[in-house]
Amino acid sequence: MQFALLAALVTAAAAAIADHRTGEISNWITLPPAIGAPLLYGVLLGPEQAVRSVSSLLLCGSVPCLLFYRGAMGGGDVKLLATLGAVTGSDLLTGLEIQLVSFLVAALTASVVLTWRGMLLSTLLRAGRSALRRVLRRPDTSPRPELPFTSLRLGAPVFLGTAAVVLPALLRNAVFR
Repeated sequence: MQFALLAALVTAAAAAIADHRTGEISNWITLPPAIGAPLLYGVLLGPEQAVRSVSSLLLCGSVPCLLFYRGAMGGGDVKLLATLGAVTGSDLLTGLEIQLVSFLVAALTASVVLTWRGMLLSTLLRAGRSALRRVLRRPDTSPRPELPFTSLRLGAPVFLGTAAVVLPALLRNAVFR
């Protein structure tokens, strides 16, 4: 399992660097581990672990895939989160934990960026009004001002989320060996 955690950390680091430099997470970073992890699990640990790896890939890719189709996330981010699920697949929940922590880091990053630009309060109020209208099932008749769109690259938040989940486990295993 330590090798899988280290592989997840290296994959996330490579994706973060590529995302920072080019704004894209390319297939050569995500596809080899996504395909190789289930194969390695199957050869080294048996078919049950290969199935767990594929299951984790599908589980970890499901919510990001929905976000991608809604236009809320890029395809490279989807592939990266699914790949991290496959790599950490012997433990089905590690990939989901990485995803959750990564989304929390991204939300914190977005809050900092909006605060820096002086847009946090207005964004939160607008989101609250929109949510309230949906709950009350009232149509939105207010004029909407044209707002600047800000995208957030997820490579670095996914790396930080991966590091936050993986490093304590790696250190714990190294210390108690």
